[in-house]
Amino acid sequence: MMDFNSQNKAQKWLLIIAGTLLLMAIIMTFARYVMLGLIVALGAVLVAFVSKAVSSGMGPNNAPKDLPEHVEDMSRRS
Repeated sequence: MMDFNSQNKAQKWLLIIAGTLLLMAIIMTFARYVMLGLIVALGAVLVAFVSKAVSSGMGPNNAPKDLPEHVEDMSRRS
């Protein structure tokens, strides 16, 4: 019984190692596309943050001094 259990564990670990190697091979095959996708996604997030910062900087109602009153107002309401 113990021999069967240890053999089963060995097979499980071999399966895990083989699956990991297969996954790594797939990732390495499509690595250039994955990296390109990550760069494009990072650029899109950066553009979104910059445009949001620029648009919020232009608005006159978004001054930092307005924030504490708004926070106090919200806490008073609840």
